[in-house]
Amino acid sequence: EAYVAARCTPQSGLVMFSLEYCEFCWTAKKLFDAMGAQYDVVAVDAAVHAEGNFGGALRTALTARTGGKTFPQVVLAGEFLGGSTDALDLFKKGELQAKLKAAKVPFDEGYTNDNPYGFLPKWLHARG
Repeated sequence: EAYVAARCTPQSGLVMFSLEYCEFCWTAKKLFDAMGAQYDVVAVDAAVHAEGNFGGALRTALTARTGGKTFPQVVLAGEFLGGSTDALDLFKKGELQAKLKAAKVPFDEGYTNDNPYGFLPKWLHARG
């Protein structure tokens, strides 16, 4: 719980709790990379978190804090934004950019994308 709490403060910037082989986590990463956003990734299933089931404890703490049970879980300046489709929706509406700016998270303010849903896995049906 303390580790998660420390990563979810107003000073934490943009943090994505993810799984290493999760296509939806890759979706959020593609969006943030395309935006040039500065962000941190905490891969809860990483080998480094296996000892003592620390990754399992991270999942439990995240669920308790955010209510979310799926990945990724995106947190900006301590505010839980949701998962990858939530991030795409916020981007499409211009709200993600405004939130990043308000949180002083560096990103390319000139980046545009009329179809951010193109970052989703190709096996999904079209959205947006």
